[in-house]
This record gives sequence, C-alpha cells and structure tokens, in this order.
Amino acid sequence: MKQNILILSAGVGAGHNSAAAAIHETIGNNFADCIESRWIDVLKLSTKMFKKTYSDSYLTLVNHFPALWGLIYKISRKKFLSKISRAIDKPDSESKKNILNAIDEYSPNIIICTHFMPANLVLKSRCNIPVYIVATDYDAHRLWVNKKAAGYFVSCEQAKWLVSKYGYEDKKIFITGLPVHPKFTKAIDKYDIYKKLGLKPELPAVLLMAGGFGGSFMKKAVQKILSIDKEFQLIIVCGKNESLEKKIKKICGNDQRAIIHGFVDNVQELMTVSRFTITKSGGLSMTEAMVCGSPLLIFKPTPGQEVENCIYALESGFAMYASLTDTLDFKVKMLLENDMLIEKMSSQALNHARPFAANDIIETILKTSVQAITT
Repeated sequence: MKQNILILSAGVGAGHNSAAAAIHETIGNNFADCIESRWIDVLKLSTKMFKKTYSDSYLTLVNHFPALWGLIYKISRKKFLSKISRAIDKPDSESKKNILNAIDEYSPNIIICTHFMPANLVLKSRCNIPVYIVATDYDAHRLWVNKKAAGYFVSCEQAKWLVSKYGYEDKKIFITGLPVHPKFTKAIDKYDIYKKLGLKPELPAVLLMAGGFGGSFMKKAVQKILSIDKEFQLIIVCGKNESLEKKIKKICGNDQRAIIHGFVDNVQELMTVSRFTITKSGGLSMTEAMVCGSPLLIFKPTPGQEVENCIYALESGFAMYASLTDTLDFKVKMLLENDMLIEKMSSQALNHARPFAANDIIETILKTSVQAITT
C-alpha cells in the first residue's frame, strides 16, 4: 500500500519552496512505486490579507530594514519571545480553515514541512499525523522547534546541536543536508554547456545571482565588477525582477563581457561552468553552489539566517566575503587570478555538499515510519 505524503511550504522567499520542490521531484523520480505525494504552498490557500501581511512584512524587513530583521531574528531565539512570535505567526481563521481542509481532503499518512508556520499549525490541529520538519538554513532557530514533530532534518552538526539545545530529542534529529532539485545531481559536460549558452571556453565566467539584491546595491556592484581591467564573462541573473533587469542592462551598456538574464531554470548549468558565484547566502542557493562545486563570493548577506549561513561557508572553506561594495572588485579580481585558491575552494564545496539529501530524507522517513508502526 502506498504512503500518501503531503509536503507543505510557505512561499516566503524562494528557499522554502525550492526545498519542497526538490523533495516532491525526488519522490516522483525514486519512490513512485511506494509513495503518492502532493506539494502545497500554504500561502496560496491563505486569504489575500494574510498572504500580503505575512510575506510582504518579511520581505520589507529584509530588503529595507535588514538591521531590524537581524535584531528580531536574534532576540526571538529567547524562549519567551519565540512563544510570542509563534502566536503572531498563526494564520487567520479563514486561512487556517482552507489549509486544514486541503490536508483532510488529501488524507496524508505523513506530512513534511519546509517552513515552521504550517508545521506548527498542523501539529496543533492534526496531532494524529506525523509531521517531519526540513530546515532550510545552516543555522537552527527556536521558532522551527516543536517537540511534537516526528523528526527534524538539518544541514550540519551545528544545526543539530542547536535543535537539541532548544529541547528536541537528539535521536530524532538527522543531518542530511538541504534538499536540492534532482537536476543538480546530474553530470554535466562543461564544454557542451559553453556551446549551448554561447560562452567562450577560453575566458573565465563569473556568475552573479542578482535577484536577491536591492537595485542600489546591484548598480554599484555591477559597476565595480565591470571596472576590472580583465577579460572575463559576467553572467548576471536578475530573476523575476524585471525592473532590476532593465537597470542592469542600462548600466552594462555595450560592455560585451556582460551576459544578462531574467528568470532562468538552468542555474545548475550556469554554476557548473562559472569559475565562482557571487550571491547572497540563502541556504538553498549556497547548497546548490556546493553541489556544483562552485566557490562562493558572498556579498551583502542579510543579518539573521544569511549571516549565519555565511559564517558556515567561510568556516568550511568554500567562500569569501565582500563586506563592502568598495572591496567587491578586489575580491573578484583575486578570485579571477588565483587558480590555486579557486581549486581549493571548489574542492571544499564538493566535500561539504550532500547532493542526495532529498533522497536521504525520504528514506529516513520511510524507515522511521515503519519503526513507529512496529513498536
């Protein structure tokens, strides 16, 4: 008899949905004979008011008041403040009803959550269904910890230590790494990709993931990078930010080194052919780069989880950090010129990567579910 697994995410930033999509695709590819799965972004079932308030308030804080977000992230680790935050994070009654109705309609045996909001809702309202929580950063926050959860999947030893410190049972915490889409695990021939993308294999390519940055930061960053007097190819990905894409095209003008994209679905190809990747330190973006063996140059991480992710990457040896726009060109130039450093960082990225995390998560859930039934 097949297991019905429901995957719940909340589209606050891209990482939570990316993790959910990775697990959903992995089930379809590797476990279709024993699992039926469905993935729901609970914000799509929420009222417009709750969705706007919940998502927009977070994005406003991280994009316009990052220091304030960092402070909130820090102080809400305290036990009594995390309880207040958890109470505020509850969806309104209509949103809650829609989410719970969707759960009851699917009638899952198991629920996997890649965001703490749906996890806490389900654990309070549907206690008979085992709920597993998949964290999406190289940190662990108290808001993610609910003692009723059937298990936790975390990125690294430090994250496990923190979840345990916040009162969760150590034996139910599993270090699997963060789940990435199965396409990141497929072997890629660099020269085929150079040809496909129209890149020059004799020139180094640098990938700039620009979508997560504000327009003013990115304008200065692109200007700084293109001020470097060297031959290289700068692949700029703007994501769904059309306004940013237009600004960057204007900034780059006729500079033939710049190759500008909007939204792309081949990040794994771009990371694989690039000498290194310039990005903020979102947990999933970092993980994708690690799996591709792409060294990171981290620029302007948001205080809070991104700073913690950045620290992990620096300590693990696969990243450099440009704390100022004025040092960005210096760091880029250093990475363009130092082959030995790039080779070392790439090796460290691959050493710390866990490309089959999604598969390991599902196998662990199936194993622990069987053990729970037989004991």
